[in-house]
Amino acid sequence: MNRVAKYKVKVFAEGNTECNYISGLKKISNINFTFEDVDMKGGGYSNFLKKVNTISPLNCIVCFVIIDLDNAESDKKNLDELIKVCNDRSKKTKIPYILIGNNYDFEYFCCCHFLDYHNGDTSLYIKRQLHYNNVDEFKADSNMYNVLNNAKSKSSFELALEKTKVQFNANNTYFKYGCVPFKKGLDIKFKNTKLIINKEALNTKHSNFMDFFTIIKI
Repeated sequence: MNRVAKYKVKVFAEGNTECNYISGLKKISNINFTFEDVDMKGGGYSNFLKKVNTISPLNCIVCFVIIDLDNAESDKKNLDELIKVCNDRSKKTKIPYILIGNNYDFEYFCCCHFLDYHNGDTSLYIKRQLHYNNVDEFKADSNMYNVLNNAKSKSSFELALEKTKVQFNANNTYFKYGCVPFKKGLDIKFKNTKLIINKEALNTKHSNFMDFFTIIKI
């Protein structure tokens, strides 16, 4: 029986919400990746800088840096430095460091999994429609991925990607790569890893999670 190659990716994530989502994603059988999570446990962009600068990407084919953009203007200095560090490490290590930015936060991408979410207040939606007592309870739910990807409620990451695709295709996301991964022997290589930044996108809710799924769904 032929063995299917498993590709290792590293995910730098700000906290429980992202890590619980990635943990659920790990269990999907058709995802040929092993995920190594680095939970920032908060700390903002400065904490990302420390971790990205010090943690080795050894044996990884790509590193994802998933951040909220709610502090993009108030903490511009550290965000700009983080972007520079990710670009520099991509060149130095030859391993792409892909920035995924969610405006205002990852909860926005989560809410987009549902048909009846129309870019309203994410906290209210999580409490009223998803029946959590508060957002912190939602963030801590280890079953979050299954809540968001549920055939009964017709919720899915495919729907979330459809909802965020309009802004992505119009270059109206803060970050955009449009990476095209392709297999070369047993390895995966990438085309179009140049980062496009649109700071005007802070005026709209958006996510470039499309870049994440384009790579891991190869």
